[in-house]
Amino acid sequence: MQTAAIAPADIGTSLHFLGSEETVDLVNWGYCAADQALRDWHEPAVAAGKGLPLTPGDVRPGRCARVSKTV
Repeated sequence: MQTAAIAPADIGTSLHFLGSEETVDLVNWGYCAADQALRDWHEPAVAAGKGLPLTPGDVRPGRCARVSKTV
């Protein structure tokens, strides 16, 4: 179940803040991947997760992240 707005492979890898939307997409994608893996391999079956951990707007950049984006 992929709910990210973009594919995780399309998000760049770097050591600076990716952006709010990209961070939410990556966290939610990781959650969905882990949730699916647990349900595929755990016996007895584990119930599906109750929903995504982050929604748009949950991640806000701090001062250092804002500065690094402008540099």
